[in-house]
Amino acid sequence: MYRECLACETILLLLVIWPIMKMALYTGRTKYFKSFSVNNVRLVNHQGYVIEVIQKTVETLERNGWCNLKLPDIESAINETVIDWEAIGTQTFTNGFLVSIQHVDIVQSTVQQIWNWRVPGSVDVQGRLRMHNVVVGYDVKVQLTEGDHTYSVTYMHPLVNFDFSIVRDLNNDTIAAAVTGVTPNSNNMPNFLPKDDISDMLTTLYVRTNSNAGVNAWGADKFQPILENIITNVVDFPTENTMLRYFVFYFISFTFISGQWVERSRVIDFADYYEDLIQETIYEVERRGFCNFKLDDLSQTLNEQMYSWLVNGTVQYTNGYVVSIQQIVITDIAQSVGNRFVGDDRVPFAVVRGRLHLRAVRVGFDVLVEIQEGVFRTTGVFEHSNIQYQIEIAKNMISKELSTASSVVQFPGAGGNRMIYHPANNITEVLSRRYTPGSNSNSAAVWGRTIIAPIMLEIAKEKLPFPKVCFNSNCQ
Repeated sequence: MYRECLACETILLLLVIWPIMKMALYTGRTKYFKSFSVNNVRLVNHQGYVIEVIQKTVETLERNGWCNLKLPDIESAINETVIDWEAIGTQTFTNGFLVSIQHVDIVQSTVQQIWNWRVPGSVDVQGRLRMHNVVVGYDVKVQLTEGDHTYSVTYMHPLVNFDFSIVRDLNNDTIAAAVTGVTPNSNNMPNFLPKDDISDMLTTLYVRTNSNAGVNAWGADKFQPILENIITNVVDFPTENTMLRYFVFYFISFTFISGQWVERSRVIDFADYYEDLIQETIYEVERRGFCNFKLDDLSQTLNEQMYSWLVNGTVQYTNGYVVSIQQIVITDIAQSVGNRFVGDDRVPFAVVRGRLHLRAVRVGFDVLVEIQEGVFRTTGVFEHSNIQYQIEIAKNMISKELSTASSVVQFPGAGGNRMIYHPANNITEVLSRRYTPGSNSNSAAVWGRTIIAPIMLEIAKEKLPFPKVCFNSNCQ
């Protein structure tokens, strides 16, 4: 009955829409042969495309290690008189790298598509990535007439912008990308360690735009090659479409489910149901033990310069698991009733979904370090600020079967956090520069797919039945 009804609707839609499509196609063909441009051509879901490629670029950078964002060396002369002390010599900033980022975001208002009227068929898709509280660091060598001195310094840029541009020429099917860094000036003070009279003088002499050029160069040197690979090999460019197709999509979206309008169908009391279901799921996960949230082993090669010390060797992170979760929050609960494909058939489903936030997730590892000085063992603990999942439960309205699905929608980078080692020493200082928390993202996705979602399905089948689905505007 359902398939017969659906076939009737399809025939009816074609009878209504075909004359409009035929007229539009004829009009479009006439414009083409007269070399007129079609003004209403737009890309479908360009915002989702821009957000996805920027996110994947950031994820790749994090997997490679933020510390690989290096800065060029800087050397300047010192010729200062402080009261009765004359300081003459040079200061050299070396081994510059990115120490930490508090958080990153995408400016929604900058995500846009620009069609070049001078070059018909060329579209530029743009978006801006912002990095907040970007801390960079250097080793500092000071050579004065009375001797040499060694320091380290960090400086925080409150904001660094990276403008992403992806240009597609639809005439010859070519695509190009560019990433431009823009670092606004700031009046923050550098932080030199250790502190003494010389470091006080260096603080006064420090040029706050020293690292701007190096930070901006990350856009073309680091971000852009990764972006080019992603848009070429990973994420497909969005398709172009016309306003006619939007009309057809809008019209078809009012399809029937068993004779009732989809847009009038809804799941009753879906928010209360979802909250109860997640709560029971978390209770069961906790009863079985969060320590079952395991982490993949991580192996890294060390080749780091810290002052005059060159560290070569390897570090192994093993036996990783979740130590604690400070807070669990549910947001963005929603419901929908619509069609999904099961094989070749379109089948009506009722879905309830939401965001599960695991906040202040502390994970721990055993750490084995093998370097030229010997073998060292320590433990490390890192805190992920907020791991977000989208978790849904769906009901097949024909077979009545339930299913669950989980995906990680946000996995935080290092931000301002660094791995804490016990015991801590000069070796662990080097390790903290190299540790890449993004390597835990795959493990977090496994927690959702293999632990949270299956337990949620068990509870839905055995304890909390799926709520009633209403197909008209009268039921309560």
